[in-house]
Amino acid sequence: MRETSITDNATLSAAPENFTVTFSAATGLANVTLTNAAGRNIALAYTPPHAMTTTFTIPLPTLAPGAYTISWRTMAHDGHVMPGAIHFTVAS
Repeated sequence: MRETSITDNATLSAAPENFTVTFSAATGLANVTLTNAAGRNIALAYTPPHAMTTTFTIPLPTLAPGAYTISWRTMAHDGHVMPGAIHFTVAS
């Protein structure tokens, strides 16, 4: 991973509309999940593309104040799976 639109452990004054993750090389996004502080999945209206690319932008639902985790798994051209996660809080 090279860059994300939300910094890990950030406290945001407003809920973000999207989450963008950029990688240094083209990769496939196998899955992405959003969970709240209780560990419950929050539905995302996003299907990862089949093509490998360097940047993925995931639209987020309207988020209430609270703590969240965005987790993902990518797959490199050689089949290597790489997990990642960002934790953030939407302030009240």
